[in-house]
Amino acid sequence: MSFVSGAPRRAPAHQPGCRFGDGFYKVVYDDHLGQRRVRVFETQTSADLLVKILAGRGNPRCYRDACLDAPATNDAATPDVVDGEWWLGLPRAQAMEELGLTKEADYIRVQKEVEDLVYARGNRESQGGVRVPIVIRRKKTRRNAHLFVGGRVRNIRPAS
Repeated sequence: MSFVSGAPRRAPAHQPGCRFGDGFYKVVYDDHLGQRRVRVFETQTSADLLVKILAGRGNPRCYRDACLDAPATNDAATPDVVDGEWWLGLPRAQAMEELGLTKEADYIRVQKEVEDLVYARGNRESQGGVRVPIVIRRKKTRRNAHLFVGGRVRNIRPAS
């Protein structure tokens, strides 16, 4: 059994400093008294439904949140590493295949360590800290050897 690697489409998330609201689509319209009303929706289908219900009354204006256009965050910048948070969401067989793991005990150990790191990062980020990338280096196997071509590993000494 082999799996094709590729991160699934991530659900959109609001970027820091976003003032759009809770949803990603906003409809601004005038009610029957002429007062301005704003409704925010998670999906475009829901926003379109309100516009359809208004049937041209109330001069509806639709807006789309720019957070939908933001690039998806992925910590894995090179093909020889895997984004830790994405890896946690994979089924066990595919997760083991991605990292080249063969033993269940190794999978359980790696999963626990990565889970702890992702939780700690989320905790720090929610307190206003810096978002730390969490990546897992793949084991070089016959199937993924082409990912390891080129580049050079350097051991960088810590600043004294």
